[in-house]
Amino acid sequence: MTADTTGDMTADMAAAGPDVPLLEAVGLRRGYPLPRTSLTGRRARREAVRDVSLRVEEGAALGIVGESGAGKSTLVRLLLALDRPDAGTVRYRGREVRPGRPSSLRWFRREAQIVLQDPMSSLDPRMTVARAVAEPLRALGVAGDRAATAARVAEVLTAVGLEPEMGRRYPHEFSGGQRQRIAIARALAPRPRILVGDEPVSALDVSVRAQVLDLLARLAATEGLTLIVVSHDLGVVRHLCDQVLILHEGAVAEHGPTARVLTDPAHPYTRRLLDAVPRLPV
Repeated sequence: MTADTTGDMTADMAAAGPDVPLLEAVGLRRGYPLPRTSLTGRRARREAVRDVSLRVEEGAALGIVGESGAGKSTLVRLLLALDRPDAGTVRYRGREVRPGRPSSLRWFRREAQIVLQDPMSSLDPRMTVARAVAEPLRALGVAGDRAATAARVAEVLTAVGLEPEMGRRYPHEFSGGQRQRIAIARALAPRPRILVGDEPVSALDVSVRAQVLDLLARLAATEGLTLIVVSHDLGVVRHLCDQVLILHEGAVAEHGPTARVLTDPAHPYTRRLLDAVPRLPV
């Protein structure tokens, strides 16, 4: 990122004003063509995200909930400029975020990072943990010298409950919960303001889910993070999030404070989701 780009970004954010949310989406739409059913017929389209608007205030924790195919992951890709919307805009601190060349989005990649469902899918088995955690620092041009990079790697490994010496080991030498901690450490390394978790605990054993959820809650408080958590598990959202957005067939069914939405839902689809949660017999 050049000095001119940094200056432009700072000026844009300074001009945004106090009422501008940290992250905002307006009228997002994204559809995909379906396979042809005949040689001459028109290709149908599936609308994965339909006219979605949302605001995420700094320091908030937003849960995005819906059944499989509801459009949750597509929405996250649009919010992070990993995919281009058919319509609508995404703004960070009032500045529009447009998918484009990686170099043009470095400023935003420093501000928003993601933790995926399966950490092994995002950790290179040939890299030591220390090198993997340092990778975004180098990619985003914020690594500094070797000593500064090593210090930051040790700092984030400690923050997620791992010993800095573990950085010499490889991902396959860790348990699933430890690998997810490594993925969180890597996401934290460039000091983002937004941390997105796309089903961050669904691939973990039940015994370690609570530990990772508690870790995310603690990091949000100590690091001043804004959380966006995608989950089909209402318990995860209830534990972590103060706001929840319910997606149904790509559209917003309901959006509001978690306590209100999950105890007194206004939309029939939300009520069906709550009714589907297993309950132990009394």
